[in-house]
Amino acid sequence: MPNPAWLRVLLLGLLVPLPCLPQASTGSVSGLVRDQTGAVIPNATVSLTNTATNVTQKTATNEAGLYRFPGVLPGQYRLTVEAPGMQKFEATLTVQVQQSDVVDVVLRVGTAVAQVVVEDVTPLVAVDSPTLGRVLERLRIEQLPINGRFVQTLLQTVPGMEGTRAWGLREGSHEMVLDGAPMSDRLWGGTIRRPPGLDTIQEFKVENNASSAKFTRPTTIVLSTRSGSNEFHGSLFETHRNNAIGKARRRQDFYRKPPQLIRNEFGASAGGPVRIPKVYDGRNRTFWFPSYEGYRNVNPSTWNGSVPTEAMRRGDFRGPVDAQGRLYRIYDPYSTNPVT
Repeated sequence: MPNPAWLRVLLLGLLVPLPCLPQASTGSVSGLVRDQTGAVIPNATVSLTNTATNVTQKTATNEAGLYRFPGVLPGQYRLTVEAPGMQKFEATLTVQVQQSDVVDVVLRVGTAVAQVVVEDVTPLVAVDSPTLGRVLERLRIEQLPINGRFVQTLLQTVPGMEGTRAWGLREGSHEMVLDGAPMSDRLWGGTIRRPPGLDTIQEFKVENNASSAKFTRPTTIVLSTRSGSNEFHGSLFETHRNNAIGKARRRQDFYRKPPQLIRNEFGASAGGPVRIPKVYDGRNRTFWFPSYEGYRNVNPSTWNGSVPTEAMRRGDFRGPVDAQGRLYRIYDPYSTNPVT
């Protein structure tokens, strides 16, 4: 029996992934377009292009001269504004996670010979929110020295943070959000045991002062995942440590040989455009980025305790001495004069 056309369309729609934007790990770009006299310019064409993927978003100013790009992924962008009879405006800016960039543009009257000067217009101060936080971008995630590959270790570089605690608050008063999905353990508190690998994080923001009411905790760690680009990029790493080098006995270890320690952290990541020779070229449109991290750790702990000697089992307590070698005086407090 042949399948109806609507069933084939439904199956095709389920198999083809639709693009979606994360709710909490993006930023936005907005502003006002005017001329040199201060008059607003409606219907001006505004373009925002990601320099890594060359994906362009376009919009037009409204009757009040305002434009806005919501849900912008963190990264480097090129902003272009054009209007009939006016010189073209072009600038670069950096969009960070959970940040609203306000870029007001002034267009000049066009001339026969026009020179477009490209400058960086990234705002240095947020003017639309009293929230204070700190963003750790990809460069610092890669270069900061840390012990292990847990993102929580990088939080000590943020003012006011002590581990996952902010300004002396109790443990569990934070929330970790990955592309809009919360990652905290509501049953036992704290963060999940294995957060996303460092190679999968583009950047993250720690919001720990005057936090927005849209978050459920006084401190929120908003992580944004990486994406592929037009250029192929990847990484491969292996970290190994064992007790043969740089491992000493702890104070409670009563044997001469250091305890066994074998720790391996390894992984790989890669990203680029989807390209199928003679079939599909995904540059400027479709990208891929997989990543894998493994963790193997053998680290036994030392435990010791005290048991009664054979003489003590027979009721003979004449042997115990203190740290200075003096015998303990054992007596029955109910049959001895407390004064003498």
